[in-house]
Amino acid sequence: MSITSAVPRLIARFGRPATLRRRQAMTTTFTEIAVTGWLRSFSPEEITGGVMNGDAEMTINAAPVLASAGFAPPVKGDFVAIDGKNWAVLGCNPLMVASTAVAYALHVRGG
Repeated sequence: MSITSAVPRLIARFGRPATLRRRQAMTTTFTEIAVTGWLRSFSPEEITGGVMNGDAEMTINAAPVLASAGFAPPVKGDFVAIDGKNWAVLGCNPLMVASTAVAYALHVRGG
């Protein structure tokens, strides 16, 4: 088993269903894709710079995002819904293995 296949399997096993949403231009219409991910709160030591109390990190599997036509990696301004709560995406770090994105670590606020 390679790390490229292990990360998505771990997210699928331990994550929860979520929806990644992107507003279409200046409308009230959204493009949505189903993703799986896990949410973790930032520790007190991580609350520095742009991270505020209540922010979280959500790690999602990259495969459905990459497979969705025209849905580039998550960007600031996207939203993610998990467990009935909506979170605003403030940033995205791709988790890369060689030149392949296997997951995205999203800095989210709201919920």
